[in-house]
Amino acid sequence: MADERSRIPGVELGRWLLVAILLIVGIVLYFRNAPHAEPIVTPTMQDTPR
Repeated sequence: MADERSRIPGVELGRWLLVAILLIVGIVLYFRNAPHAEPIVTPTMQDTPR
């Protein structure tokens, strides 16, 4: 049994490749569009003691 090679079926390999591609595309789109996007929450002014 030690000589047997583990093989991934083509369908399962394709599924993992699709997940990896979607993840990479999402990360690229995030870093490409994030600097141009408006902030969701605007920062509030801190209360300063007078």
